[in-house]
Amino acid sequence: MLWCSTTADYDTDRQFGFCPSERLFTRDGNADGKPCVFPFTFEGRSYSSCTTDGRSDGYRWCGTTANYDQDKLYGFCPTRADSTVTGGNSAGDLCVFPFTFLGKEYSACTREGRSDGHLWCATTSNFDKDKKWGFCPDQGYSLFLVAAHEFGHALGLDHSTVPEALMYPMYSFTEEHPLHEDDVRGIQYLYGSRPKPEPRPPTTTTAEPQSTVPPTVCVTGPPTTRPSERSTAGPTGPPSAGPTGPPTAGPSAAPTVSLGPGEDICNVDIFDAIAEIRNRLHFFKDGKYWRLSEGKEHRVQGPFLIKDRWPALPHKLDSAFEEPLSKKIFFFSGRQVWVYTGASVLGPRRLDKLGLGPEVARVTGALPREAGKVLLFSQQNFWRFDVNRSATRVDQMFPGVPLNTHDIFQYQEKAYFCQARFFWRVSSRNEVNQVDYVGYVTFDLLKCPED
Repeated sequence: MLWCSTTADYDTDRQFGFCPSERLFTRDGNADGKPCVFPFTFEGRSYSSCTTDGRSDGYRWCGTTANYDQDKLYGFCPTRADSTVTGGNSAGDLCVFPFTFLGKEYSACTREGRSDGHLWCATTSNFDKDKKWGFCPDQGYSLFLVAAHEFGHALGLDHSTVPEALMYPMYSFTEEHPLHEDDVRGIQYLYGSRPKPEPRPPTTTTAEPQSTVPPTVCVTGPPTTRPSERSTAGPTGPPSAGPTGPPTAGPSAAPTVSLGPGEDICNVDIFDAIAEIRNRLHFFKDGKYWRLSEGKEHRVQGPFLIKDRWPALPHKLDSAFEEPLSKKIFFFSGRQVWVYTGASVLGPRRLDKLGLGPEVARVTGALPREAGKVLLFSQQNFWRFDVNRSATRVDQMFPGVPLNTHDIFQYQEKAYFCQARFFWRVSSRNEVNQVDYVGYVTFDLLKCPED
C-alpha cells in the first residue's frame, strides 16, 4: 500500500497517510465507492489492475466484485497526482518505467521528441508499439488554479464533466485563461449573467492603421513519429460492452419560454411535488413545472419541461428541496435521489445513501432546518437527515396536520403539508409547531379564479 508523510520529518512527527488507491476506494461508478477486487473478469478476460478497456474516454476503472460480466458493479480508480499523467491519450494512467521510445529505453519522464520542452512518458512499456502516452506532472500545482477551483466550490459549483473546465475534478495545468464556457454558464446559472451596459451616443475616433503582416504562428506539435499534442476531447461515454460512465450532460440555461398557453395550472388537482427553489415556489407535474415569479405579484410562469432545466431527472418526481447553505437541490423519485449544484448533477443514488432503509418506498416531502439539517418525510414518519436517522411520528412534531400527506415543502420559512387539493400551513412560535392556516393550493397559493 502506498503511503507518504504528512509533515516534512516523519522520523520526528510520525504523521502519515495512505495515498489514494483503488485498493481503498473507487469513485463514482455504481458500487458506492467500494474498492477494486483483483483479479476481476471483464468480457471473459481476467484483470489484475485498473484498465481502460471497454471505454473510449481513457478513464481507468475496475470491477468491485470478482466478476464484472455477471455483477456489473464497477468504480473509477482514484488518480495519484504524483504519478498519473495528464493530456496525451492516456489521461489518468500511470507512467510505466522503463519504456521504449524510438528504440531507446527511458527510466524517467523525458522531453525527447518534443519541441515545447514538456516532460512526457509512455503509459505502457513500449511506446513505439502501443503509442500510449501522457504529460508528466512536472510543473507541480498552480496555487492560483487550485484556489480558483476551490473558490468555485465555495460559490456553489460542483465538478464539471468537461475536461478543459476549471471545475473538472482532475487537475490540469494551463497558462491560458482557466475559465471554460462550461464554468461561465454554471456560475451564470447560479447568479445570473452580467447586466448589459447602457447604450452610449456614438463617438468619432480615428482608426488605428492595421498591420498588413500576418501574425507568426508557432507550431509546437511533434513529428509524427513522436507523441502528438495533448488531446482536448472529453469523455465520450462507454461502449455497449463496457461499464456505464458518469453523465456527460453539461449545464444548460434555465428555460425562459413556456411550452404554450394550452397548459393551465389551475386544472391540476394534485401536483407530483412542490418546492421552494431559488426563493420561488415551483410546482411539478408529469414532466413539467410551473413557478411563481419574483416580486409581490407572484404570477405563474410556465409550464416548462423538467428535462430542459434538469435533464437528468425522471418524468415524475415525489418531492424536492433546496439546501439553504450549499444551495444544492435534492430531487426524489421512488427509491432514488438526484442532487443538482448549479448545472452539475450527482446521481441517481439510492436512498440508502441518505440512511433510509428499504421500508421507505419514496420520500413525499422535505423541510430544511438550521445548520444544514433536513427532515425527510415518508407516509406517517420522518427522518432527521444527517442528525438522527431513526423514524419519528409526524404528529409528534407537527400536531394537527394530516398523516397521509403527499407533498411537504417549506416556503417563506413556513412548512406546508398537502393532502388532495388542500394544504395545512405550520408556523413555529417559541419552538412549538402549530397549524395557523388551512387553504386551497390552487386558490390560495396559485391565486386561480374560483369560478
